[in-house]
This record gives sequence, structure tokens and C-alpha cells, in this order.
Amino acid sequence: MLCSGGCGMGELVSHLFLNCNFYKDVWSFILRWLGISNALLSEIALHASQFGGNHLFRKDIRTCLQIIWLASNLIIWKEHNFMIFQKKESAITEIVDTVKFHSWWWLKVYKPHTFFDFHAWWTKPLVCLGYSTL
Repeated sequence: MLCSGGCGMGELVSHLFLNCNFYKDVWSFILRWLGISNALLSEIALHASQFGGNHLFRKDIRTCLQIIWLASNLIIWKEHNFMIFQKKESAITEIVDTVKFHSWWWLKVYKPHTFFDFHAWWTKPLVCLGYSTL
């Protein structure tokens, strides 16, 4: 089966989630949203570890980054299925917006004692998580 991202490559797990140009752009947008500049690795286990394992962050922030990573992969998988079964493609910005919503929603359940509104999450997620570069 060929990649649903339209690149013509075979659809392997690492290709689908990380190496296809379409989905790679999704990750680039997510990193920009987070304010993190980093080249992500192209193997799933290493990618997951690197995404949530940045030692600049406290453990609780790394856990939240892992939740964002999981939400991102879920939305990529759903988009993949949408492309295959509905024959429709969402814009990368729509996919990233869905990741923002799902991760906010999951984090509200994970950290119910911490309140941050959706607009703040949309614009400055690391500040919402308690990370400040100052």
C-alpha cells in the first residue's frame, strides 16, 4: 500500500508517522507551536523519547509533552484513515488545530487542578504547563 500522504512511498509505520513530507510538516508545525526548535529523529521509539525527553524541562512538563506526542500520533492516524476511506485531505493547519484541541482536552483530565484556558493553550502551551524561559 502506498502512503496516504501522497508521496508515493510504501506505507511503513515510521514513514507514515515521521518521514512522509506531509506528516513531517505536521510535526514541524507542532514544534513551532510549542516554541521548540529541534530536528526530530526518524524512528518511532527514538522520536517519542526525544519529543518528551528534552532535559530542559521538568518531569511533569516532559509528561505533558508525551501526551502531546500521543495526541499528535492519534490525529495523524485518524487523518491517514480519513484520506484512505473518505478520499479527503485536511490542511496541515487543520490537523495541527485538532492536535491542539485533543492535547488540551487530555491535559485538562490529566491535570484537573491546573487551569489554563483554551486560548492561552492555543498561543503559549509551554507557559500553560509552567515553563518560562525567563
